Amino acid sequence: MDSIYCSRSNTAEVDALKEEVTTLKGAYVGHVRDLVRAIQMIGIQISLPVPDLAPPSTFEPLHLEDYL
Repeated sequence: MDSIYCSRSNTAEVDALKEEVTTLKGAYVGHVRDLVRAIQMIGIQISLPVPDLAPPSTFEPLHLEDYL
């Protein structure tokens, strides 16, 4: 019987934590949205570095002498 109480208690705690996480996520998204709007309104331009997406050059031409 004690394990049933513990299980219900844990379930209630997990449910409460899930609700808190959902609330905090919503608040975070709202704050980020507000910050983006404020930055846009005052006209700050933020330059983010552009990642170099080109793969490294590892190609070497084949040397036919090696295969003859």
